[in-house]
Amino acid sequence: MTADGTAFLSSLLTSTTSDRAMQAAVDHVVASLGCDVSWTGEIEDDGHLHIRAHTGLQTTEMPAQWRLAVGEGIGGRAAALGITQQSSNYLHDSRRVPAKKMIDDEGIAAVLVAPLKSAGSTVGVLYAGQRGPRTWELGDIATLESAAHHLSVRFEQLGRITRTEFELRGHTRRLVAADSALRSSTELVEALASADSIKAALELTAAVLNLRVELSDGSHQRLTAGPAEELCRGTEASTALGGSSSLFIRLRAAGEEISPADPPIRLALNALRLQVLRLREREMTREEMRGDLLERLLTGRFTDAEAVRRRLALIGLPRLAESSRVAVVDSDAAIEAHASRFVDDVRATFPQSLASHRGTILVLVLATTESEESVSRRLTELIGREEARRSVPKLIVGMGRRATTPHEIALSFNEARAAHSVAHSAESESRNGEETAGADRVVSARSLGLQGLVSMPASQLRATVRDTLGPVLSHDATRGTDYLDTVRTYLRHDKHLGGTASELHLHYNTVRNRVARIEGLLELSFDRPDDRFRAETAVRMLAVLDAVGDDSTEVPPSE
Repeated sequence: MTADGTAFLSSLLTSTTSDRAMQAAVDHVVASLGCDVSWTGEIEDDGHLHIRAHTGLQTTEMPAQWRLAVGEGIGGRAAALGITQQSSNYLHDSRRVPAKKMIDDEGIAAVLVAPLKSAGSTVGVLYAGQRGPRTWELGDIATLESAAHHLSVRFEQLGRITRTEFELRGHTRRLVAADSALRSSTELVEALASADSIKAALELTAAVLNLRVELSDGSHQRLTAGPAEELCRGTEASTALGGSSSLFIRLRAAGEEISPADPPIRLALNALRLQVLRLREREMTREEMRGDLLERLLTGRFTDAEAVRRRLALIGLPRLAESSRVAVVDSDAAIEAHASRFVDDVRATFPQSLASHRGTILVLVLATTESEESVSRRLTELIGREEARRSVPKLIVGMGRRATTPHEIALSFNEARAAHSVAHSAESESRNGEETAGADRVVSARSLGLQGLVSMPASQLRATVRDTLGPVLSHDATRGTDYLDTVRTYLRHDKHLGGTASELHLHYNTVRNRVARIEGLLELSFDRPDDRFRAETAVRMLAVLDAVGDDSTEVPPSE
């Protein structure tokens, strides 16, 4: 290899960009071929060849404005065919492109053009030009093609270097990001231990990782923290909360992509999940100990139903706000030490439930979509099991309507309490010693005709009771009679004098005379359907007033 060739290869190897490599090539062509001018044309996005490097040109117009479509002219054909092209008299060549004023201004009359290739495709051409006619020898062609070959090889090398550097920068960037994320995740794990609420845990995670964090049940976002949802269009990572909860945690990126497979993301997700589970269990324990949420549900003393739904979801009981019934169990199950086992049985049957002892009753809020009859059968089995285990007398359960909103739970509770009170009172007052059938162990407000009455204002209930039963209540209060008990028993036995007399332990005629006296006091006849309906309604209203603990349990007599 000549000294000039060695210098050329050295120049190529030290060229760090394609422009420098092309400049080394055109300088070598002029020196080795002894030609007047050389330039390179590179195919750009517009499909034309544009000058990137040149030597020997005398005008500034040609380097700035020369462009040639691939397939046109001598150089364009060399690029299109991938074969070296030559012209000894360019001015009279049939391949000449019309209006080539810039080449004419340079006085170029002969050209030799070799294609430049990289990665198997033509990327440009290498020109050798002469001002004046010239016959190109085989050695000239070999020299130009050799220069074009070496330049093409350098193109591929530079391309690989560029790609490698790009990949390296990408790997470095991801490594730095992973290291930063891992550090952030480590800080998050340490910081989460101090989060005293689920909301605080989500906000802390969003702040440390710069992500949007959502706690959702699929259809509703229960809690969120971090950037706004509309800003988060990138990838996401999620994990189910687990246990009895239907919630799941989702991390969403506002800017950089995240991958659920990235260790820092998995670490953050699992750390947050564990903390949320821990905090949820703590909230559940607090609820069992203090019953703040249940107290608000049973009394209806709250204004933000969505906040109640959110809190129920956070303690793993979202279905309570969507479909539930309240049941009230009498004092035997509430005051005994073994009641905890009964509650455990209830929770095994109804996984989403809340239990609370209120005075001498045990209140159960059961998440269920089953019919009243189905729930009644399951509760009957539970109390039957409890009776067998503890050898206690028959237990009574009152059940309210199905609640489909948080506010309806208070109504269901009042109905359950009224049904329980009426049924328990009837059992206590029974004097015939007969056992009630198992199906009667669970009584509902609907079956007793109490459903809907508990939603009426107490003042309206008292007024109706006073207008209908006032004389009987006054007679019992002033003379010590049991006329109200007679009315209840007589109506419960469907006006059957024999059954009423047997339960009250009175003579048949005594009951008949007493009923007649009561009809006179109330100015009605139990044989008339309207009068009987009024009396039955008033009796049930009075039972509701007694059950819900109304201040005016004893309704004053009418004036």
